[in-house]
Amino acid sequence: MKITKNGFTLIEVLIAMSIMIVVFVVSGIILIQTIRNSDITLNKLLATRELIEVEDKLRRVLSRMGPRLDEVSVTSTTVNFKVRVPFVGESFSSEMAERVAFYPNGTLIHEQVNGSSVTPLATIAQELEEVTFSTPTHGIVNYTIVKTSGTLRLSFTGAVTSPNMR
Repeated sequence: MKITKNGFTLIEVLIAMSIMIVVFVVSGIILIQTIRNSDITLNKLLATRELIEVEDKLRRVLSRMGPRLDEVSVTSTTVNFKVRVPFVGESFSSEMAERVAFYPNGTLIHEQVNGSSVTPLATIAQELEEVTFSTPTHGIVNYTIVKTSGTLRLSFTGAVTSPNMR
């Protein structure tokens, strides 16, 4: 009579289970890392998109200084400029004073200035950490926009050139 073995011994089952546990633990760690990395990448992508949109709006406003620029003054948090708008009312042109200002609450606003009164024209962005302006050379306004999203801190630097600056 021949005796056959139909099944596994306890040691074989324990070894197989140990190998499966190690494989599952390693797979779980890899999965968790992948999910964390994709979440970080998504947050970085969304914050970068927001910064690009803010930069686009700021560039459009500052480009109003363009060919009709009469005067510009730059501080670290504001850009003040005057433009001549043609055919306003009964005159051939009218001078308007505008500015882009960054406030401590994180808001970047495009405003019209009439003497001592300031009228907001548009909110360019909110929840920014920092916006700084500078004029390194004649005819250029540099700006740096900083936004924090969670533990991520992004910075974008750009410039607008106007050959008519005085």
